[in-house]
Amino acid sequence: MTMGVLSACATQPVQESVSVIAPPAPAIDATNGAEPLSAQALAWQNRQTQLKMLLQWGLSGRFSATGMPLSANLQWTQAGEQFLVRLSGPLGLGAVQLVGTPSQVVVSANGQQYYTQEPEAFLQHSYNIRLPITALRYWAVGVPQPVSDTPLVDTIAAAMLVSDLQLDSVGRVTHFVQNGWQVSYEEYQDESTLAMPRRILLVQMASPVATEAAAALPTKVKLLIEQWTLPPTAPEVRL
Repeated sequence: MTMGVLSACATQPVQESVSVIAPPAPAIDATNGAEPLSAQALAWQNRQTQLKMLLQWGLSGRFSATGMPLSANLQWTQAGEQFLVRLSGPLGLGAVQLVGTPSQVVVSANGQQYYTQEPEAFLQHSYNIRLPITALRYWAVGVPQPVSDTPLVDTIAAAMLVSDLQLDSVGRVTHFVQNGWQVSYEEYQDESTLAMPRRILLVQMASPVATEAAAALPTKVKLLIEQWTLPPTAPEVRL
């Protein structure tokens, strides 16, 4: 299997966005009298199809989040349902590794191993960092998390619905809201025909029951992806 490495030597800024209805509907046959999709919406459909077929990938870069004094290093390898995520830098207690699938995650930190089904809760409890690990598998490559990838609970499914989806002139997403997060793509790589993201800003929206202090200081996560690897070597996962 060949490997393609995309560095951040040259980047392409996000073009002017336009709003579309989300999630996109199947292409409409204009011969039946219905209104055809716009060029942006059709390009977005094609892009989603390509990205959803991207089952193996890797990235390396940096991230910062509310409450972190400095940025930390991020390495992510995805192979189907399996993922391997390494966080290192100013996290307070050194490096953290998460290995697993959506149903079971093994966290290695400080010479100890922990088993969890909620890696986000572990990171928040242990390091006071809110990082939406489960959704980032999709958001990192530039697509919303599928509703089918969540438990069949009405309230959860409703939260996973996408709103305020905006596209640029070539059909790349620049902004959407999902599961209480605003996801903005501030810059794309330009070496790949898939135009992978380079700079992503995540802002957690205030909950209706949030305290006044929490509402005044929303969680912000900034991702800088310095290198993409397509496809990567599949991680070895031991649960």
